[in-house]
Amino acid sequence: MRRRGPWDSSEIEKFLTGAKIPLRLAVTGPSDGTPFVVSLWYLWRDGAFWCATPEKSAVVAALRLSPGCGFEVAGEIPPYHGVRGQGRAGVTGDGGVLLRELYARYGGRPDHPFAEWLLNRDEPEAVIRIVPDRMTSWDFRARMGDAFDRR
Repeated sequence: MRRRGPWDSSEIEKFLTGAKIPLRLAVTGPSDGTPFVVSLWYLWRDGAFWCATPEKSAVVAALRLSPGCGFEVAGEIPPYHGVRGQGRAGVTGDGGVLLRELYARYGGRPDHPFAEWLLNRDEPEAVIRIVPDRMTSWDFRARMGDAFDRR
């Protein structure tokens, strides 16, 4: 994998394992080839992003036709920093276990009605594994510093 930007691989690893913000995934639309972006919960493990989403979702259909994708993990509050890149995605079945792990990672309460709805649907979940080919980090925290109010 090619890396660019100010962070070395250990800094990227630390950021991706610690960040609890969704991954933005850009794919080519399955019906007309128009790009679209989805936000997905992810785990960073073994040099890849792991996501779960319904098997019948448009993103699964798109990745099955064209596995090339773009991604970004970055917050929306200044000062900005994060990781973006391109890679290839594979889709497999039985994402139910991964979905439970993702729900816990992002702080979901197991006793909440949303957990009951999300984790016990009859709809099968797919696993998306994204292996980066290129990754770029950026970090404007030193440059932007305290130029913005944090609200």
